[in-house]
Amino acid sequence: MPPVKEDCNEILEHPHIFLDEIMRQAQESAIIRLSMHIREGKDFRTFESVPGEVRIVPKRFLFNDEDMAVLQASQIICGTNNQRFELNDRVRKLQGRGVIPEPGDKIVGLKNHWDFCSQQGNALTNGSLGELLEYEHFIQTYPEDKAFKDFPPTDIIYTNMRTEDGDEFLRIPIDYKALTTGVRTLTYAQDYELGQYNKKIQKKIIRTGNFKWAEDFRDIPYEFNYGYAITCWKSQGSQYKNVLGYDCSWLKKKDPDQYRKYLYTLVTRAEEKLILVGD
Repeated sequence: MPPVKEDCNEILEHPHIFLDEIMRQAQESAIIRLSMHIREGKDFRTFESVPGEVRIVPKRFLFNDEDMAVLQASQIICGTNNQRFELNDRVRKLQGRGVIPEPGDKIVGLKNHWDFCSQQGNALTNGSLGELLEYEHFIQTYPEDKAFKDFPPTDIIYTNMRTEDGDEFLRIPIDYKALTTGVRTLTYAQDYELGQYNKKIQKKIIRTGNFKWAEDFRDIPYEFNYGYAITCWKSQGSQYKNVLGYDCSWLKKKDPDQYRKYLYTLVTRAEEKLILVGD
């Protein structure tokens, strides 16, 4: 699927390589049969559930054990950010978690940071999922000059994040407000200004050889959210043992072809089990 709100998508129109061999699931699995059902343009609701593999649940007949399914899913996948916020909040409440982030919380990065690498040398990319470890708060302020007059103090948590494969990212500067409310502290324009400011500091250090200038650096807060539920767009390229997925009817009305791709992508994220809830 192309990025949300992206007009130019020529790179996806003319691929150099097309992958058509099934890798995540067994060739004859119910998940694969459902994905083929969707690719052929058929309504997923007409697919017969297969116990232990695929379960189709119409929203009007939501199953009584939905809370259990929410808690047991390896990953919840949905179609809108509002639904994502609601589901993440629901999971955390069912787990007995409070308002503030807690060690063990599942978090997801929302932007690419190619120069921030893990212990194993992997870049912190858009959609990176992991477990929040112990963290510390820091209120970051900005120089008192014209360039930063509109910058609010930023509540940053510095945390390590452990991925499912055991890799760790150390001391990530996460925007606390973005994590807990979904609203960024700084605008994208302010992020850019901060990046330009840091480049000037770096040039001073190189020119003078005086590393005391490093004290003037300011971290650009990274945008993270809770990751129990993610949108289907964020799930691309990933796989999860047990998926709880939600239909996206608004997309069907707006763009039937993209809707079909949405469902196909959602279904094929599941390795072993899938529960698909229809609108």
